Amino acid sequence: TTNSRHEVMTGNEYRIDCITDTDVEREVGAPAVTRALGKGCLGFGHNSPILSPQLIPELCNQNIQYFVNGKHTLALTGDGRVYAWGCNDFGQIGCGNKSDCNSCDGIYKHLFIEMSTIGSGGFGTVFKVKHRLDDKIYAVKRVQFGDLNEDKKQKAVKEVKSLAKIDSEFVVKYYNSWLEFNHLYIQTEFCSQSFKSVLKDKAIVFERQTEDLMNIFEYFISCEIFKELLECVQYLHESNPPVIHRDLKPDNILIDPIYSSNRCVKLCDFGLATDHDIDGHTASRYEHSVCGALGYMAPEVLLGKQYDHKSDIYSLYVIGEQLFGIDLQASQTFETNESVVTTAILCMCRTLQKMMAIVW
Repeated sequence: TTNSRHEVMTGNEYRIDCITDTDVEREVGAPAVTRALGKGCLGFGHNSPILSPQLIPELCNQNIQYFVNGKHTLALTGDGRVYAWGCNDFGQIGCGNKSDCNSCDGIYKHLFIEMSTIGSGGFGTVFKVKHRLDDKIYAVKRVQFGDLNEDKKQKAVKEVKSLAKIDSEFVVKYYNSWLEFNHLYIQTEFCSQSFKSVLKDKAIVFERQTEDLMNIFEYFISCEIFKELLECVQYLHESNPPVIHRDLKPDNILIDPIYSSNRCVKLCDFGLATDHDIDGHTASRYEHSVCGALGYMAPEVLLGKQYDHKSDIYSLYVIGEQLFGIDLQASQTFETNESVVTTAILCMCRTLQKMMAIVW
């Protein structure tokens, strides 16, 4: 392999070069440095001189476009991300404070203060964070890519960025996403409660033992929650192009405590969501992969077969069973002394059937 080197940036007492692998079609942008100035301007996490060229690992494969030199360094990547480190006497590197930054830790550490871990699973970890610049609270999900190649990573980022098109009261607000150190970060609005906590606390709130039947008031609240959930899924399925969530479960159904827009239920975690090819008319026109929580997955998904929006309807059925304490697999009939409750349950069953019957 033949490497060529072209100079990208020269500082007062240092130089950063970009190493290009000529056997690769695209420039991989592996920056190397020689010499050093104080203030950690080379991004190695220390202020010691560098007497021979060394790679800056965090900037490799980033397709570096420009550097800004001086006693601090700003590196702009081809996809619009900025890495900053070095002297920060006047807050010039944008990290929200005036302390020096000796390494290019990346966007996450520079912009956010990690407050707590909200949850974790097979697809990543979600953190409650505070933004260093606006002091607002957000949720940031970190997904590890593992051994995915660069093309698949960029495809994942592209799919997640498509969330920006979905700006609605039915879903959590998406703010940003970026690649960093073999991780995908997704920044969204923060909601303090989830449907999982509703299932856990509902009986306690209504002073009911787990084995006891719900009273009419608890059924009414449950119906309202389920109605809002159906509206959220209906919104995704009627989007252009339609979106299949594919990972509907209590953890991904959030409760907005502010109760904005006269509703409280929102959907989150579209890292697994997919656009449906509306021109295909069949489920075979797009990729199918086994994803989602096993207990909420439709049989065709578990078996790795073709599936469509009906897989979301199956997940709703499982969630509805938990919300209303009904085991339809054990009994095909539902009986109650309250006629209004019976009417509501039958109405929801018909609604699910109508959602399944939609032709795309």
